[in-house]
Amino acid sequence: MTIEIAPKEYHRLLTMHESILYCFSLNIDGKIGWRLPTQKECHVSISKPVLAMGWVQEDKPSLMDSELDTVKYFCYPVRDVK
Repeated sequence: MTIEIAPKEYHRLLTMHESILYCFSLNIDGKIGWRLPTQKECHVSISKPVLAMGWVQEDKPSLMDSELDTVKYFCYPVRDVK
């Protein structure tokens, strides 16, 4: 399956929880279904500097982990293209 990476103007510096909500609610020209990329997708589809500073699906949010509510990394929304 192929992914589409959101245009640069939609990349945001956010906490993990903000990133999840941002992707969920993002609508770009009628395109919905945005999500965080997986680590594998970052290696294949996105340049390495993005991987180093961006949230990925494997970063599991936890109610007990207050760091995920304070630390900000870039959110690079992607969506599956069928």
